[in-house]
This record gives sequence, structure tokens and C-alpha cells, in this order.
Amino acid sequence: MKRSHKKWWCEAELVWPGTGCDAVSSEPMPPPFNLERRVSACKMNARDAGLATANALPMDKPPILKMSVSFVGLCEVVAFLSLTGTWLGSLGRYHWMLDLMAHFRLQYIVACLLMLLFALVRRRSLLTVVSLISLLWNAQIVSGFHQTAPSLASTNVKPLRVLTFNVRSSNDRPQEVVEHVLAADADIVCLLEVDHGWNEFLVPLRSKYLVHVEDLTAGNFGIACYTSLSVKSHEIRRFTQWGLPSVLFDLDRSGNSLTFLATHTLPPGNSEDAGALLDHLADIAVLASGIDGEMIVAG
Repeated sequence: MKRSHKKWWCEAELVWPGTGCDAVSSEPMPPPFNLERRVSACKMNARDAGLATANALPMDKPPILKMSVSFVGLCEVVAFLSLTGTWLGSLGRYHWMLDLMAHFRLQYIVACLLMLLFALVRRRSLLTVVSLISLLWNAQIVSGFHQTAPSLASTNVKPLRVLTFNVRSSNDRPQEVVEHVLAADADIVCLLEVDHGWNEFLVPLRSKYLVHVEDLTAGNFGIACYTSLSVKSHEIRRFTQWGLPSVLFDLDRSGNSLTFLATHTLPPGNSEDAGALLDHLADIAVLASGIDGEMIVAG
């Protein structure tokens, strides 16, 4: 005996938004097992008819701006900054802020070397040329500052040992600083930024070095110098309108005259301080031009 089923019909009335047009789709469907199945079937019939369903989800809006950072792009930015610092630092004579960029020549050498390798790998001819020129420019500047006197190994002259140490007036470990200086056993010692708070800690240095000159009244620009060499004369010189103290030694080293100047300049934090720094260096240049024999400027 055959079992018969009633035919169930599903009608979906769909209205296209804003057009006023509607459509009716009717198809036979199997007996519904539940309400969800009937709704699902109605949606399928509507899609087959090429109509949008009433509960279709809205499309995501496209992002206003998409940004992606690649390794190559990052390297190119680093290359640009490194090369820019190289050449802007060379224009320091025209503005004090540009002069600040001239303090990182060693870092520029490393960066230019890396950029040169990057340019060769990426076959960027222009970047290769600019990186190579910048590398050579920084290298010749650094080599000029690191030229040393001929080796004295073949002579009986003892090498001169000079120690300069910016101890910072706010240093809370002065005893360790003094112990380090004593262990170094240098011929000339120059300490910067010593003030009255350092007075009692400097006693061991005064005992070790019979000749010492100190000015502990200048706060962050206080200075103290000690030497074990034979001293012809010594004095405190003051440069620029601020009267910052510097120590000048006229020394006798193995029968030869040696002038030693220890100084501490203003940092170029603004245009006025930058001008004072240049005046300070200009005064030292005038002093050096009138001295016969060797001279060491430290600080």
C-alpha cells in the first residue's frame, strides 16, 4: 500500500529596495520538518530567481587606507636617513643644529657600509654610487681624528698616558671613580664636572700626584687636573663670556716642552650655547698658535 504525501507550497514575496518591483516564487517543497527548513528553502528559491534576499548581509566597506611595510622599503628609508645625516652634518658651519649631526661619523660608516651591500644586492646603481661616496667621506673624516704619532716601541721614550674622565657631578659612586683613576696610573689625569661634593674623595689623587690644579666652584663645569710629570708652570685659564675654567700645564717631558690644556665646553643645546662653543674653540686656537712645541688639548 503506497503512502501519499501532501504537497506543500512556499511562497516568498520579495521587494527590491527602492524600485517598487516585487516577485513571487512558488515551487513544490517536501513536507517541512521544522520552520528553519522552510525558511532556508524559500531563500534558495529567491536566489535561483536572481533576486536579492531580504536579509542579505551588507558588504564590508573597503578600508580608507592600506599600508604595508616591507623589508626592502625599510632598508631604503634607513639608507635615506643615513646618507642625509652624512651630508647635512658636513654643513654644520652654517647652522648649529646641522653641526649636531656631525657627531655620529662612526655610526654613519656602519650604516653606509650596510647600505652599500644592500644596493649591490638589489642592483641599485644610483644608491650604490651615493653609498660608496658617503662611506669614503665619513671614513676620511674619522681617520683624520684618529691619526696617532709614530710608534715609540723602537725607542727608549716611555709612552705618555693621559686620562680624561667626565665623572658627572651627580655621580653617586665617586669612590669607584677615584679607584679607577688610581689603577690606571696615568701621567696626566683630567676630571670634568667635579664640584665641592667631590672634595673629600679627591684626597687620594692629591697624595699620588704632587702637582694638581682644581676648580671645584663651577658646578657642572668644575675641573681637576693631576700630573706626575715635571711642571714648569700651571694656571687656570677662563674662556668666553661665561668664564668657564680650563687648566693649562707647561710640562717638561724628557727634556722637551709639552703644553697640556684641559677644558670643558658648553654643549650646543641652543644657538647661544653653540656660539659660545665656537668662541671657546676659537680662543683655544689663538692660544695654540702662540705656543712653540707640542700641545695636547683634552676635554
